[in-house]
Amino acid sequence: MTTNTLPRKLTKEICMECGAKCCRNIAIEIEAPTTTEYKEYIRWYLAHKNVSVFVEEGDWYVEFHTDCRMRKEDNTCAIYECRPQMCREYGYDDDGDINCFISEYPFNYEHEFHSLEEFDRYLAEEAAKRRTRKKPARSR
Repeated sequence: MTTNTLPRKLTKEICMECGAKCCRNIAIEIEAPTTTEYKEYIRWYLAHKNVSVFVEEGDWYVEFHTDCRMRKEDNTCAIYECRPQMCREYGYDDDGDINCFISEYPFNYEHEFHSLEEFDRYLAEEAAKRRTRKKPARSR
């Protein structure tokens, strides 16, 4: 039995399998909403069209749902050979193996917010949990 120790190479064909999902958004890590200021930033993000916020492995992200200008109609890249480094690295895990979530779409985030109302509901639920935890036990 032989094992291949070299990582599989991402090719245009592999990238086309998922419909170029990674070419349809930009996600940037943000501060967790631990202060009023950060909560208000998230509310501001969510007031905009084509923006969502999600939590993955405890990290918070703002996501802009917008197509890459270089994505062609057939979901291939117009500048594939000279694409940005971020695009070259996307889809590989820390071990160099392909891990671009092709089979995991839609993603299974801890939390995902597409509107102010969803986020405000989350904040209210979290505040209620904190109040419940802080209540001292009654003694008789």
